[in-house]
Amino acid sequence: MPRRRQKNTRALSRNSQGHGLASRFEAMTRALFNLCDVDQSGWIEIDEFVEVCLEYTPDVVEEQIKATFQIVGADDQVIDFDEFGRWVAMMFADCSEDDFIVGMVEFEEATNKARATLFKRKGMPTPS
Repeated sequence: MPRRRQKNTRALSRNSQGHGLASRFEAMTRALFNLCDVDQSGWIEIDEFVEVCLEYTPDVVEEQIKATFQIVGADDQVIDFDEFGRWVAMMFADCSEDDFIVGMVEFEEATNKARATLFKRKGMPTPS
């Protein structure tokens, strides 16, 4: 059986966690996961994920986001860190390392914007 050619990217590589992120990007991904996990439950709930994704890519529809949620294995309406890592790896699979970093920074900005809405919706005080 022929070997699959590796993509020309250094942002992704199979690691022990199984999510496909190069280890040097795990800290950045963990920080984004923690930002998305507004209530700090250890999980990103579907409403948190949808709100952030809509801020990041306004032209996407909620059903597409929920389908992506399912693809990474989040069948129980929450996403854990490994599932989030798989989502990041899937979304940025064809990016160069520089584009990956730019995309992650843009996702962080979208997350920060969405947090105010999420705090209000959950009845939580907005951190200063």
